[in-house]
Order: sequence, then C-alpha cells, then structure tokens
Amino acid sequence: MAIPSASVKDMSELIRQLRQVAPSFGHNQYWFRGHTQQKDRPLVASVHRYFNAAEERQLVLQFQAGAVGRTSHCPAGDDFGSWLVLMQHYGLPTRLLDWTRSLIVAAYFAVVHEPINEDAAIWLLAPERLNMLVPEPIDGICLLNGHVAAPQVRSLAEAAFREVPCKSELYAVLSQDLDMRVLVQSGAFTIHASGVPLDEHPRAQEFLARFDVPAASRTAFQEELSAMGARRSLLFPDLHNLARELATTGAQNIKISERQL
Repeated sequence: MAIPSASVKDMSELIRQLRQVAPSFGHNQYWFRGHTQQKDRPLVASVHRYFNAAEERQLVLQFQAGAVGRTSHCPAGDDFGSWLVLMQHYGLPTRLLDWTRSLIVAAYFAVVHEPINEDAAIWLLAPERLNMLVPEPIDGICLLNGHVAAPQVRSLAEAAFREVPCKSELYAVLSQDLDMRVLVQSGAFTIHASGVPLDEHPRAQEFLARFDVPAASRTAFQEELSAMGARRSLLFPDLHNLARELATTGAQNIKISERQL
C-alpha cells in the first residue's frame, strides 16, 4: 500500500489535508519534517548516506576526543544519546534524523529555509505507531538520553560508538533539551541503525504521510509563515542568525527608537 500523500498550495490547505489524513494513524501525536526539495525524499539519517559502520564509529570517537578540550559542557562518556544530539547539533553526520513537533517549523524548513524555486515536501510521522512496529516495541515515546532512556534505545545509540547487539534498528525518540535550538524548534528524532529509508519500511503507510508543496506555491507559504512569526532569528536563536535576518529584511523594517536602546 502506498504512503498517503496530497498536494497543498497554502497553510490552510495543509492543515485541512492533515486533518483528513491524521485520523487514520489513531489518536497519537504527530511529528513533521520539511524537505526544501521534494525529490530529496529518502528519509535516511545523514551518516548512513555517506559512511559505513566502521567509519561511523571513527567519526563519533574522534568527535568525542576533540570535544573534551573545546567545551566544558560535554556529556558523560557513556551517555551516548546525548553525544549523538550534540554531534547532530554541530553538523556531524549521525544516525539521528531530525523531526519537529511543530507543523509551522516543518513548513518553514520546507519552503523558507533555503531560497530555491523547486517543489518541496512536508512529511508527517506518527511516532508512537512507529515504535509499536519494531522488533522490540515501546509503548509510547521514550528519551534518547539520560538515565531514563529505554535499554533498547540506549543500545541503539551505543551501537554508533562500538559493536553491541540491537534487535531493533529504528525508534522515534525525544531528547532532553540540551540546547536552545532543540527547544525552540520542538525537536525530536528517529534513530537509525542502517541506511534503509524510513519511507521504504514495509509498513510505512501505517505511520507516514507526505504533503507536497508545488514550487509555484512557495511564495504563498512564505508570506503566511512570516505572518505567523516563523522567522530565522527565532528558530536559530543566536547572534549570527539574528544579524543574517536583519541584513536580509533591511533597515526599513526596523522601527526601534534609539531611546529604547
């Protein structure tokens, strides 16, 4: 059976289609992921796109070794989930695939984050349903990191660093908020032991759906998202992105009196 999909031209149609599709997944929460290019469809964690298992272990171990001298906020050595989140945050390819619990954030990444004129896509994931369809099911969603992480999820994270047995190759997980970006983007993850795309799972239609955004509709989405307050400086809360947003929008949009500063 094919994964449910629909073409949407603006946010209102996206919400309407979401309300039609979502009930088929039961009364679960939903996560989203925006792809700025619809053709970039395979839901594969970045490390599995470019590296084999041995190379993945070398990447994470070298990052661990190098990070200790560069920051005082490193996770505990055996908190493998927190290390993966830290690596993902700084752009190292990992076995984590980013999702968000916010439809607005996913739409931003699909149509605003990169200024290109191509068809985009927004994925929907029913994470609780996914976690019931793996060899070692989890009832609900658990944390990836910290002492309360489920043993099977800890093993899947540890397997990025050394060879350990894992019965399940896939889970939907949440992270403790290790940085402001994860918090403001309502971040969540799927963790993958292999490069098999999530959308090629034999039962993908039971937990995935896709909404396609035609290139001609990107401007309508961008205008609506701007009105909703989806801005770079809020989703990436650092000085670099604040400066980038101000430089892009221009001084004519700044109405702050000098007396307020």
